[in-house]
Amino acid sequence: SHLTEALRVGAEVGAKAIFLRQTDLYPLYFKIATKTPTFYHEDISRKAAARMQELQTTGDGKPELTKREIEIVRHLDSGKPITSIGATLHVSHNTMKTHLKNIYRKLAVEGRNQAVEKAKSLGLI
Repeated sequence: SHLTEALRVGAEVGAKAIFLRQTDLYPLYFKIATKTPTFYHEDISRKAAARMQELQTTGDGKPELTKREIEIVRHLDSGKPITSIGATLHVSHNTMKTHLKNIYRKLAVEGRNQAVEKAKSLGLI
């Protein structure tokens, strides 16, 4: 298949990360690895399994955000700068950056506006 060939080429040139960002393709990675178990398929499948566990959702399909992450997303909706939100929550700038990175990853978004919209659509805030 085209995906199998793309995985092979990606592994040869060291471009596995691009495949791991495509969370919707994880089930296909497992299927390919089962049918054609080569190192690069197993490696990507193993990494995809770890990422799937990180992206684990609750029984209702919602991403599992911590209480603190939900609190931060609520503050993001206010439009305040990150430094101001951090000061309000008594959290350092670096810790805020870590929380935001985790929130964006868990919600599969790329920025604060998308995070707020997705959290609202999922009923998290």
